Amino acid sequence: MTLYLIRHAKAGDRLDDHTADRDRSLSKAGRAQAKQIAEILCATNISRIIASPFKRCVETVSPLAEKLELRVEASETLAEETSLAALNALIESLRATQENAALCSHGNVVPALLRLLGVYSHDTILCQKGSIYTVDLATGQVTYTQTSH
Repeated sequence: MTLYLIRHAKAGDRLDDHTADRDRSLSKAGRAQAKQIAEILCATNISRIIASPFKRCVETVSPLAEKLELRVEASETLAEETSLAALNALIESLRATQENAALCSHGNVVPALLRLLGVYSHDTILCQKGSIYTVDLATGQVTYTQTSH
């Protein structure tokens, strides 16, 4: 089973209103990163794509979903203000089904997922916008890919 942990691509400027921040779209560079992510992952055997409901996360994986003919499942579990218990429950549900999944979230959630998976214990985790952690749960192997722009 493989999980692809994706930090959302570059977005427009952060807004002051938390509610409006959920609606922040990708920038031009972010749209290019989203296309790169789709190209990088289109040959994988992903069967589910789950994203934070924040617009920039859904937009990041939409080109991938289109290429794989899958739908993007928006989940509050991957939102910025999620709990570790919710993330752990998501991981366990994916383990139970053995589904290869792409999970798109935020810079504070991707490192938490890596730690919960037990594959990364460093204090500092690279998590640039538009990056992908590929985690093979059978072997514990982790690779990091950074898109350009």
